[in-house]
Amino acid sequence: MTPASIVLMGLKHSGKSSLGSAVAEALSRPFFDLDDLVLDGARERGFSSIRLLYGSLGLEKFQDLEYAALEELFHRRVAESSLGFILSLGGGTGENHRVMHSLSEHGAVRLYLRVAEETLWRRISAGGIPPFLEGDRPPEELFHKLYLRRDQLYGSCADFIIEMTDRPPEENSRILLDEVRTILRG
Repeated sequence: MTPASIVLMGLKHSGKSSLGSAVAEALSRPFFDLDDLVLDGARERGFSSIRLLYGSLGLEKFQDLEYAALEELFHRRVAESSLGFILSLGGGTGENHRVMHSLSEHGAVRLYLRVAEETLWRRISAGGIPPFLEGDRPPEELFHKLYLRRDQLYGSCADFIIEMTDRPPEENSRILLDEVRTILRG
């Protein structure tokens, strides 16, 4: 049986990609970012960012691409009979029910990197208000509602919840690595 793959879930700016990459390197496992896999398949059609791709296709077609990229990854890795891998999901992938079901079917261990709402808001707003927080309500209010919905969603489908704080990235990376090693020893 192939060793378990670890999937990092969480809201935008929770550290999924940077922490996932560091943990994968420490464990000598391949690292993948689902957004990158989706974008790799769309570059030939002229898309240079997830934001442009999502904006052009809309939610349903974008979720179809997420699912297809995930299935391709699992089938390719199984065919190669390689170690499990570390995968970071996009911030909204938890709302893609087919992806979440597929992760369960493939025996992936899902870790929710929970970060305090205030910390995430500070990180997200530092780069300017993203389009998904634009609307007729103040962005802080829209983010609060999004945070509550996704925190509940990720918390309910996670195999483990890892509390991430505003510590230096190296410290969060070490904490996550320790947790993943414990999980893999099972």
